[in-house]
Amino acid sequence: MRRKILLFTFVLALALAPLNGALAQEGEGPWCGELAQADCDMLIANAKAMAELWSYTYDTEMTYGMTIEDEPMEIVFTSDGTLAYDKEEVDAVVNEVLDMTLRQVLELTKDPKALWTTGLGYAERVLKAPSADVNLKLVLPAEMVGGSPFTADINLVMVDGVLYGKSFLLAMMGLEADQWVSVDLVGGMYQIAEALQDPALLENLMSGISGKSSGMPMAAPSAEMPGVEMPMGGGAGQDIMAKIQELISAPYWKTMDSPEFKTKTVLVTRLEDAEAGGVAVAVFETKVDMAAMAATEEFQQAFKDIFAVTGAGLSPEQIDAMVPVLLDMLNSMEITLTKMIGLEDHFTYGYEASWSLAVDTKAIVGAIVEEEMSEEAMEALTPQAYDFNVKTTFSGHNQEPDVSPPDAEKVVPIQKLIEMMSQPPETTK
Repeated sequence: MRRKILLFTFVLALALAPLNGALAQEGEGPWCGELAQADCDMLIANAKAMAELWSYTYDTEMTYGMTIEDEPMEIVFTSDGTLAYDKEEVDAVVNEVLDMTLRQVLELTKDPKALWTTGLGYAERVLKAPSADVNLKLVLPAEMVGGSPFTADINLVMVDGVLYGKSFLLAMMGLEADQWVSVDLVGGMYQIAEALQDPALLENLMSGISGKSSGMPMAAPSAEMPGVEMPMGGGAGQDIMAKIQELISAPYWKTMDSPEFKTKTVLVTRLEDAEAGGVAVAVFETKVDMAAMAATEEFQQAFKDIFAVTGAGLSPEQIDAMVPVLLDMLNSMEITLTKMIGLEDHFTYGYEASWSLAVDTKAIVGAIVEEEMSEEAMEALTPQAYDFNVKTTFSGHNQEPDVSPPDAEKVVPIQKLIEMMSQPPETTK
């Protein structure tokens, strides 16, 4: 039962997807609500400045806290580093694709080899565009993994389409924990492309993923890509994909992104100006009125449809009984986003986001369990609480990054990496 309630909570997080658009402040234009025109102009200037951003340094910390069966736990993820990309090259690729005439596209589709080569060429240019030097750290609580807290540190560098990594986790794949390894993403892409053109190589690649002969039923080579055998699908898989497509194209998403809907559910306020990293910033706070959102027909229908697609082992009758319970819990949910914008250059210098949710497990179980439960079993269902917080600061906007590949490295072919990742730790040499 505990596992099922955790699954419900995960599906609940998926059902909150509409909030992404409300909090993003980007897209076709920032949501200003009832802000003064000067404040709205600041948000518009910020959107334009961030659209031209091609490099920055960041520092972020995310915490995900939960209290389950009266046991508090907290997952902590931190990251810092420098990110950059060749904006001119990426924009050029986008423009070239958009500038293609219908006739050119049709000509390419008539020649699978030319289509394949063109696509790989664009992919190579995009893969070589980014450069990064980041540090990642994940801390899992002892209550989650048993024994003592688990900490994983990972260092990643990416230059010219090659990814370099160093972490003690590499020892689980038979590599040195303190040694840099590299994977040529561009070369690996062409390797995989070659495998897709050769049924024998494709079988070897699938064997590397599964650790043995794939045994996967294969369809005949397609007319669009001769010589490529693709896994056969059908039945339940096709039905689920059809449901997902129907969900994605549902009309209520457009309604929930409309100014009329946001006016009722999203409040944007400009707070007192502050300072971030020695820079004067304007501070904007966005709050989502979950009670108002959960009361709308559009959100209720989206919520119900998501649960129907994800299933979670529930019958339609159980979903009908549970959705009102979860919607009632959302009434007290708090979601806040604070954004700091440079007063002069209008870049984003930081943001903080948070949400909290109390889960009434007794109400959920009462809605979905058909047989009568004992008083002792019901009393064992303690409330659960979840909260999420993320804080990120930015600096060094559009400054030339100092990213270079590590001196010492061990090259790992991408197929070998797939094979090592597919093997259980105890069998890795």
